[in-house]
Amino acid sequence: MPTLHIRALKNDNRGITKVRLSNDIRSQHLRLLTAIIQRSSNSFTGDSVGVRLPFLSSDQFHSTLRRGELQFPVDKLSGSRLTVINFGQGLPLDCDHINEAFEVQLVDENGAGLTSSGNMDFVDLYFSYETASLF
Repeated sequence: MPTLHIRALKNDNRGITKVRLSNDIRSQHLRLLTAIIQRSSNSFTGDSVGVRLPFLSSDQFHSTLRRGELQFPVDKLSGSRLTVINFGQGLPLDCDHINEAFEVQLVDENGAGLTSSGNMDFVDLYFSYETASLF
């Protein structure tokens, strides 16, 4: 199975990161395997961080947050600046067609984009999917 890795970064563009893949990926089933959250300091005050992905449309992904992003808890109790969340066999997600170029957004628990002044560095997402073939 092919793997899709996406890194969402804090930045001064409202947390929006431009992603460019080697080719587009047709609509199919994704499995979110792992989310890795790196904080720049232990003073991050939020309990969670979100990642908005354009290929997880409101028709494919539903949440009680009603904002359409994947939301991940931040481990502030262990003292580590790194939070690793493994989803075992993977969290199944249906996706729309994934274009070769797209934007992801890193947001706080209120939906505001995380900027360079925040205490969050990045979120890495690792997905597996069925096929990279266009047919």
